[in-house]
Amino acid sequence: MKKLTAIFLCVFMLAALPACRAEAASGDDAGHIMRFAVFPTGTRDESYYFVLNQYGALKCAVGVRKSDDIEQCDFLETITASSEITLKESDLQTIKDMADKLEASGYASEKQFWTDSWDAALLHNGKVYEMNYWHNDDSGEFKNLINKIIELSPIPVILRDWA
Repeated sequence: MKKLTAIFLCVFMLAALPACRAEAASGDDAGHIMRFAVFPTGTRDESYYFVLNQYGALKCAVGVRKSDDIEQCDFLETITASSEITLKESDLQTIKDMADKLEASGYASEKQFWTDSWDAALLHNGKVYEMNYWHNDDSGEFKNLINKIIELSPIPVILRDWA
């Protein structure tokens, strides 16, 4: 009986994984309009993960990330701090406009590997945008959006010199 239960649980978890990834990719899970993360390249600790919903609720969690994949349902493995705020309508509209401008710009993510730096990833309208925060010079629209989210964060975001 235990063996049958274990097999059932494994099959259920494997079946649920694609649905979870599809929700994350669509951005429609629980009214979420975007997911964003900024994280050090040299460690999985001190990773910041944001979720913004259509009503302006901005959630931020800090912790140890599972991977660099922003489409992963549970981006953080362990959460050490979290907080949520409701953005003013003007701030929510600014973020939406900036995200739409990024999408319209045709920005192409170029995954480069840097040590002792910070990477950023955004999931918006089913598309993943990635960049290195310190080393991508041609990412004006994306960096402006990152900086706006960091500015509004309910948790202070500290991008240390070392990562």
